Amino acid sequence: VIYGAQHMVDEQGEIRSQFYPAAFDILNHLECLLVPPFGSSFFRSSMVGDALIPSIDLLYCADFELWLKLHHLPIANTQKILTRTRISKNSITCRPESYEQMCKDKISAIGRFFGKFPNDPFFISLRRRCEAGVYLWAAESVRFSFPAEGNELFFLNFIKSGLELHPESPRALFLMQKAGIQI
Repeated sequence: VIYGAQHMVDEQGEIRSQFYPAAFDILNHLECLLVPPFGSSFFRSSMVGDALIPSIDLLYCADFELWLKLHHLPIANTQKILTRTRISKNSITCRPESYEQMCKDKISAIGRFFGKFPNDPFFISLRRRCEAGVYLWAAESVRFSFPAEGNELFFLNFIKSGLELHPESPRALFLMQKAGIQI
């Protein structure tokens, strides 16, 4: 598996920014600190096999679970631009209401990933931290990555959900400070 950097383009195909993803790390992925770009990902089918078949309950984020299924394989990344990704106001990633379903999808995948350890206190704590990370990723996305008018309530609700799962989250505190919210 390999994934690479992307040009982010607008509706007219004009380059607006570049995205250079970090190297794969399973914990960073579980906490949504790393979102490998699926659009610039390439898979050797003889190595990944049936992992490319998505779970039927995931509407938007089947790629999140795919990386969980493949984490044991060598996953490389490159800083070379491999693709262009179009971002527009109609993109799922630019519609804050889409993040509610994306959070459900990712949390469902996390549940399957940690399902092997249902009663282990360490894994229960880690799972909650990862689920909090999903909500904080959503908060960061709607407020800072893809800001739009009316996103404030989504941002606050995602922060609240993250803090309910991980009350001492430094990431939540950082996002609130960045947004100018008094702590």
